[in-house]
Amino acid sequence: MEKMKFVLIGCGRIATLHVAGYKDRDDAVLYGVYDKKKTAAEDFAKEYGIEKVYDTYEDVLNDPDVTGVEILVPHHLHCALTIQACNAKKHVSVQKPMAMNLEECDKMIAAAKENGVKLKVFENFVHYPPYLRAKKLIAEGEIGEIKGVRYKMNNGGLCSINVPAAKMRAKMGGAAEVELPPTGWKVDPLSWTWRL
Repeated sequence: MEKMKFVLIGCGRIATLHVAGYKDRDDAVLYGVYDKKKTAAEDFAKEYGIEKVYDTYEDVLNDPDVTGVEILVPHHLHCALTIQACNAKKHVSVQKPMAMNLEECDKMIAAAKENGVKLKVFENFVHYPPYLRAKKLIAEGEIGEIKGVRYKMNNGGLCSINVPAAKMRAKMGGAAEVELPPTGWKVDPLSWTWRL
């Protein structure tokens, strides 16, 4: 079987966490990177041994060897980039949150369906062993009826407490992240855990 070839779109901090997912895979390879700051893409590709660096997003979408893209850019760009990729017949994995509102989500889903490609929102926490264990215990009736959840979170190191100005601009989707530092990312896996 020929490996699927994926390109990371955006070489910021979160991109470093996606590289490991391609290690030792027999079905997919991290084939290339694109960032609007070409030097960032070049540095990233060199550090992680990635084959290709693209000059433009259009170059990625026009490359017949590319199977799909991982969209790792600010939230307000997710919809437009996803629709472009779907229209180019590329599969899409988009970082959470999927989009800025339900209307954008619907447009993204429609574009994927119309073009016969896969669209997924990258939600890794539902595969995290403590969540899986809790879900199993709840399903087996070991815990009893859930009345409430207390959740404590700390910073694991890669995220800075100093929030960049871009994250504070509501039009870019950052306002909720400032009010609820990445609490929103935890609400879905927590609700998934007790949703039976």
